[in-house]
Amino acid sequence: MEIKELEKAIEEKIQKIDNSVGRYEDRHEIEMVMAQYVMRDNPRNMVRNLELFAVSQPDVSIEWGDMGRFVGPEKVEQFLKEQASIKFYQGTYRMHWLATPIIEIAKDRRTAKTAWICPGAESVVDSKAEAHALWNFVRFANDFIKEDGKWKIWHLRMFVDVRCDYDEGWCKDYVRYVFLGKQPGSTEEDPTWHNPCTPSFIQEDIPSCPQPYETWDGEDWIFANQPQYAPAKKL
Repeated sequence: MEIKELEKAIEEKIQKIDNSVGRYEDRHEIEMVMAQYVMRDNPRNMVRNLELFAVSQPDVSIEWGDMGRFVGPEKVEQFLKEQASIKFYQGTYRMHWLATPIIEIAKDRRTAKTAWICPGAESVVDSKAEAHALWNFVRFANDFIKEDGKWKIWHLRMFVDVRCDYDEGWCKDYVRYVFLGKQPGSTEEDPTWHNPCTPSFIQEDIPSCPQPYETWDGEDWIFANQPQYAPAKKL
């Protein structure tokens, strides 16, 4: 191998290593951003999560179950502030475990598609100041974008699988805490996806596992590659 060919091979190898290291660092930073979001996911601290969002993007958004989608920096801030209302403080508890991260970073390293499962436990306080223990199992389908060299949450979507009374469980208490309805400030469109566990539901693989991609190509990945099954038979 001539010197020029050797130099070219070495340069290509160095570029490949640099790219691999960079993608590893990207993944770690995305995991840290998402972990911060979940750690602060309680009424007193939730508004601090605004700094994790890509607020310079006009279509930055947050979506929670069937409460609707809040689009734009002002709407995202409004939603977080309302969730941080003082009336929720006393007796309210949230603890969620961020699990099964699937992080697919675009080849151009400008965006990323991610899916997570997030089981947890909560306590909510009713109008009589009585606390109720809940199970809360959700899935996240989040898009990230790099702004000024930092990864930020671009589109956050939380799909509710289970949110029910601790004692009754999700086979009996499957309505009270999962069908909340659209909230003021959300878009007119229906939620992206809302299919919580009920006696009549059919579990779907949503969000789909993100697949490798070159550059940002839209949000349809959430429903991609869904297997087609025959309707489930009633027992």
